[in-house]
Amino acid sequence: MMNDYTSNYFTTDDNVKLYYEECGYGEQVILFVHGYTDSSLGFRHVAGYLEKEKYRVICYDLRAHGKSDAPEYGYSMQRYARDLNNLIDHLDLKDIHIIGYSMGVHIIYDYIRQFGDGKIASLILTSMSPNIVNNKEYQLGMKGYTIETAMETITNLNDNYEAEKRKTDPAANSWMAEYPYILEFYENALNLNQHAMVRLQLSMIANDYWEVLGCITKPVIVIGGETDIYPIATFERTAQLIEGAKLSIIPEQGHLFYLYIPEVYADRIRNFIDGITESDGKRIAT
Repeated sequence: MMNDYTSNYFTTDDNVKLYYEECGYGEQVILFVHGYTDSSLGFRHVAGYLEKEKYRVICYDLRAHGKSDAPEYGYSMQRYARDLNNLIDHLDLKDIHIIGYSMGVHIIYDYIRQFGDGKIASLILTSMSPNIVNNKEYQLGMKGYTIETAMETITNLNDNYEAEKRKTDPAANSWMAEYPYILEFYENALNLNQHAMVRLQLSMIANDYWEVLGCITKPVIVIGGETDIYPIATFERTAQLIEGAKLSIIPEQGHLFYLYIPEVYADRIRNFIDGITESDGKRIAT
């Protein structure tokens, strides 16, 4: 398992300092894009199950997350996608296996919309819908999530910020004591401010990325939990609309399976990437 990592910072083109860390020295480059209220720390447990001789793993903290700056501006999927592009340029990365989790998938979709997928070797799209808001005709968003519940969430963040932020603290849930490393992750992950939380919620509900799926030309696997906050039908439809995409549903797991069973998630990632490599870039079943 990889336990050693190097820590670094880089500055975006709008003068925001973002933290990133690397481990491993293999030829295959894996770049993790985490989700809302997460950080790079959560993916150390996944990276620990990826062989350092085969993979170079890069994780970074989104702005207002983890150790990155939390400015008063720049909280949209469009800006977060430009941050991702800045990091790719800073490290001069090519042929990257990009892994998006939850909101990180929206960032990847916006990156593809703006910059294409020319520097991407493959995509691992985890636990996210291209459009998270449901209505009477559309039920592929977050379970039970409508524009009304979205507005209620944003209003509560705006009017009762401290109380809402405390709800993200897993220490309040006694069952979390079984997972001390998850407690450590959350204790060190949050650097959010009210502007970030409200504006990121607005950005997620404002975007619909279903049309982007047809623009993806690289190998893709869509991964979700059987009891995820998004229905299995969402993951199935996403995979259907991306040419040649694979689908992997992790049994008996919800939205946070990457923290609860990182070894299983790492195994799905490894098998997919190795399958692409062994087939000389062609899409094969894994």
